[in-house]
Amino acid sequence: MKSHPSLLLLDVGEVLLRLRSWKDILDRYARSPHGPALSAAAGSAEALLAGLDGLHSWEPYQRFELGQLTEAQFLAAARRDFRLNLSDEILAEVYGARIGPAVEGMERLVQDAKAAGLRVAGFSNTTPIHTERIFDSPVVRLLDRLVTSCDIGLAKPDPEAYRAALVLLEAKPEETLFVDDREDNVAGARAAGLSAIVFRGADQLRAELGI
Repeated sequence: MKSHPSLLLLDVGEVLLRLRSWKDILDRYARSPHGPALSAAAGSAEALLAGLDGLHSWEPYQRFELGQLTEAQFLAAARRDFRLNLSDEILAEVYGARIGPAVEGMERLVQDAKAAGLRVAGFSNTTPIHTERIFDSPVVRLLDRLVTSCDIGLAKPDPEAYRAALVLLEAKPEETLFVDDREDNVAGARAAGLSAIVFRGADQLRAELGI
């Protein structure tokens, strides 16, 4: 094994699960009974797509990701700011559709890592709505635990977020390998004392672990 962690800590989006593009989601819902309401949102479908692509910089999203807003408050803010004439149920459905299928090869890798004696956990910047969808995935249900930003009130790449996650996982930084598709999140993990690598696919991670 090239790395010798006792804990393999994995990001979720684009490491364990694919994230659907907002364009694909809107195209899908454009053919549904909710299409007209989505097309009219934010002035045009193009304006709505631009807003969704910039969601991570939208203040209500950032607060929801840190557990500072309830689901009802977040959806009310989306209805207001994006001018969406849709119920909470439909808004949550559209928003939740972002969570896609497992990344190729990762379900088997998690199984093999656990068989090799590693603890395997997830650490995700995410919101309560997406957390519910994440747990629908078989690969996520294989994890020993999933830590989320909305549960701990801290988000990657803040080094304190990794430290808080390790406290919950009862793990030490020097015994943990963190894997994320974003270089800034990998840098944050390293600043917190973890070994960390940028994810390039299941084969790359399998070679890193020697399993």
